[in-house]
Amino acid sequence: MRDEVLNVANIVTIEGKYEDEFTKLCPIGAGSFGRVFKVESKADKTIHAIKILTENISPENYESYIA
Repeated sequence: MRDEVLNVANIVTIEGKYEDEFTKLCPIGAGSFGRVFKVESKADKTIHAIKILTENISPENYESYIA
């Protein structure tokens, strides 16, 4: 199951922005810059991963944190 989630290319970074499109299923991992959740698309039931960043990330470092 973990490999299935990690192979998905869809990673979004703004909590709340996609709440209408996805159902949060379970946490996958967490670190000092945010959390990653396994989610399911409400439209087609496909599995994705959503990365939710902590709020204290500076704009100049943003790109390195979402990679």
